[in-house]
Amino acid sequence: NTPRGNRQAKPNASLPGQLVNEYRLQTHGEDLSACAGDAPQDAAMRHFRARVEVLPDATPLAICLFSAMFRAGRLPDRATATARPDAGDEGIPRKLFQYWDKSQPPASVERLFQLNAARNPDFDYRRLDRNAAVTFLRDKGELAVLRAFLLAPHPAAQSDLLRLALLWHEGGVYLDADDLCLGPLSDMLVPGLRLAGVLEDWMSVGNNFIAVRPRDPIIRAALDDAAAAFMVTMGESIWLATGPGAMTRAMARHGLDDDGRLAPGIWLQTLPALRAHVAPHIVLSYKGTADHWIEQSRSRPGATPPARRSRQG
Repeated sequence: NTPRGNRQAKPNASLPGQLVNEYRLQTHGEDLSACAGDAPQDAAMRHFRARVEVLPDATPLAICLFSAMFRAGRLPDRATATARPDAGDEGIPRKLFQYWDKSQPPASVERLFQLNAARNPDFDYRRLDRNAAVTFLRDKGELAVLRAFLLAPHPAAQSDLLRLALLWHEGGVYLDADDLCLGPLSDMLVPGLRLAGVLEDWMSVGNNFIAVRPRDPIIRAALDDAAAAFMVTMGESIWLATGPGAMTRAMARHGLDDDGRLAPGIWLQTLPALRAHVAPHIVLSYKGTADHWIEQSRSRPGATPPARRSRQG
């Protein structure tokens, strides 16, 4: 049988293993020197910003850039990240999106969905399933994204694609299915914010929580990147291809100035800071089944990972 666009007969590799391989392939001596703890970090930011421009597909270079930003103390807090709002500026739209591929999620997931909606009464809450996602992508003319969505090897990859399309066209907030709002999201989204995200422990830009205005070029770049994931069969993890990997590459290219500093209005909070507002990655029973993107690959020996440029969320 001919492989279906996103599969090929090659062994699984762990995400850390794939990242190590990419570091070996895509970094050289000068990069490693800039990564050293005693290296001048502002200079490292400029170095990696220039390198990302030359090699935009190299996730390790983007991660090194955010690592240097973190070590240099150049992550702005929410107040200093905001640009001065124009008169009448409503900021990030009060819309909250979540996804589960089936019409009826597990009870524990349904409870989180209901709590998130109840704790954000001023938000237009929308939960989409697979059918609603296909309709949305078709109605918006996102045919390349729809093709990738239909080829996606797991609902997690579907959610990666859908969230970016929703946020590009409508703006608002996207939360993964295992995230719980601890209070109103409005408390986070002060006027003047262009985009609020999270810098993960790996110094990658997470995609479990994204708040953004519509038509932001960072989101468009990540969406186009992710939509190309299943046109080849190079076998990369969902995380790298359509998840945080895509957001990290897009942010490094389109959210920073030439010195490697975040553009005005962009707020990347660390995971500990996010946990003051949102409890991410809650342990739920479905994560021990094939409904979870990591368990799916573990439970199928010899199964193939999704393609390059290629998590339920």
